[in-house]
Amino acid sequence: MVAQSLKRETRLTVSGSRLAANREPETVARARDGQGKLARPPGELALAVHPVKIIAFISPILSSFLSQKPTSFCDKMAKQDSSQSIDEAILKSVRATKSAFTFSAKDFSRLGSSDAIRKALERLTKQNLLRRVRRGFYDRPRPHPLLGQTAPDPMDLVRQMMKNSSAQWQASGAYAANLLHLSEQVPSKIVILTDGVPRKIRLEKLMIEFRRAAPRYLLGGGGPAGLVFQALRYLGPKGITPEITTRLRRQLTPQDKADLDSIAMSTPAWMRPILREISEPV
Repeated sequence: MVAQSLKRETRLTVSGSRLAANREPETVARARDGQGKLARPPGELALAVHPVKIIAFISPILSSFLSQKPTSFCDKMAKQDSSQSIDEAILKSVRATKSAFTFSAKDFSRLGSSDAIRKALERLTKQNLLRRVRRGFYDRPRPHPLLGQTAPDPMDLVRQMMKNSSAQWQASGAYAANLLHLSEQVPSKIVILTDGVPRKIRLEKLMIEFRRAAPRYLLGGGGPAGLVFQALRYLGPKGITPEITTRLRRQLTPQDKADLDSIAMSTPAWMRPILREISEPV
């Protein structure tokens, strides 16, 4: 009896399992559409999205949020201290020079990025600690007993402008003679001979003209030897006195005289004996 009862219960359990496996719940069956897919009840919001798609959508947003560093008061103070340190370093470097000179942001590239240096120079200019000579170039004006402050140095500006250029250049005419203290005439226009791009720039009331010139006029370009050559050309054979040759001989260094000797044979014939006399030791 017991054995027969157990067999009957086993058959009922197996049959029930098969029936459950082959039958769908009534609610699910009603929810299926004609293609065998589950249909959403009317009015229900379609929020069924695959979990992988949700993760793929959220991950970039979450990563971007987590990568952003919160800007705290300490962060702002550190940024301010950094800008102040750049300003102080620039001023310290400028004040260390005994004479005024023109400079650009590239001269302080070791202190930070070009943008940080440019902003530091703008701040110092607004504080009247530096002076903007022209776009991209600055200097520190020095006090002057009559003028109030020194004017920008034209030759210093020219040197800075031509520093990173491969072009040859040389001051000429009356200005060359004035730089060597051979003439008291101060021209209203400075002519710079060059084999580079011709242009004109204004420095306050002074006009600086970069003028194209042949190589024979650029002997000793950019140095004292070239300046002497241009000054002598301006004065001419009749304007060169023994006092001028003596002054130049005392002014020039041994290296300057050696440079003058190296270009002497390329100068006009009338100038060569004068150059030899200037190149003699004091």
